[in-house]
Amino acid sequence: MVMGACAPPEKDRTQDSPPEACNGHRSLCDRPLNEVVFAASHNSMSSEERGWLAPNHRYAMPTQLDDGIRALNLDVHDEGGVAMLCHGYCSLGRQRLVDGLAEIAGFLHHNPSEVVLLTFEMYASSELVIAAFDESGLSDQVVTLNRDEDWPTLGALVAADTRLVVFTGSGGGEPDWYHSMWTWWWDNPYAAEQVSDFSCAVYRGTPDNPLMAINHFLTSPISLQALAEVANQAEVLEDHITACSSEAGRRPNLVMVDFYSIGDVMEVVDGLNEVNP
Repeated sequence: MVMGACAPPEKDRTQDSPPEACNGHRSLCDRPLNEVVFAASHNSMSSEERGWLAPNHRYAMPTQLDDGIRALNLDVHDEGGVAMLCHGYCSLGRQRLVDGLAEIAGFLHHNPSEVVLLTFEMYASSELVIAAFDESGLSDQVVTLNRDEDWPTLGALVAADTRLVVFTGSGGGEPDWYHSMWTWWWDNPYAAEQVSDFSCAVYRGTPDNPLMAINHFLTSPISLQALAEVANQAEVLEDHITACSSEAGRRPNLVMVDFYSIGDVMEVVDGLNEVNP
């Protein structure tokens, strides 16, 4: 666990020249945010590396980001007036939200051409969360989306150095960058125990929302590496993504998995981003 949070050093807020690549692909620099696919880790804070019980991943968030994960999913609880990253019970594992955000801030500082999405399952007040953003130094890098404007390209976000897009399952809307998730996104059911349970039905949000997430992980009854060895194989991933894309008439923006380091998650998402929508 990171014991203290500190903001990264101040730097020039604009890029002097266009980036060579955005999120690993030159073509993505010119692509609107809503046409990019993000590899996402489910319950990103829960890792074997940090000693969490019943972890969702082998590695902690800094390694996830270094490995190419570009969307983090975090559960936040109010533990005695402190915003804490926990999964259900903080006795299973915990990390202060501000410390987790400081790790993201550090990654963005050292990787100035990367854009990251953050989705929250929220059980804490907006005030606690916003204070953690301010303390971590991330408040200057958040993106405010506007339904009445064209979607920004990744290159535009990189040039402005506003490279973190934040969504929360509850309590969003104030400030503007703290987006209410289910007015922007829709997703499929997540309680799959075996591959045959994967579904493309609408679970949260509505199909009219501009962003689409695919939950692609197995829990029987908890997340296990053996389950990820099945779910994260290219054929299984591609079949699920193809089915949901066909039903929705569009590609997903987010593919969320457990144990991202097992199987072919990064390769499948990279392949989707190499092809124009």
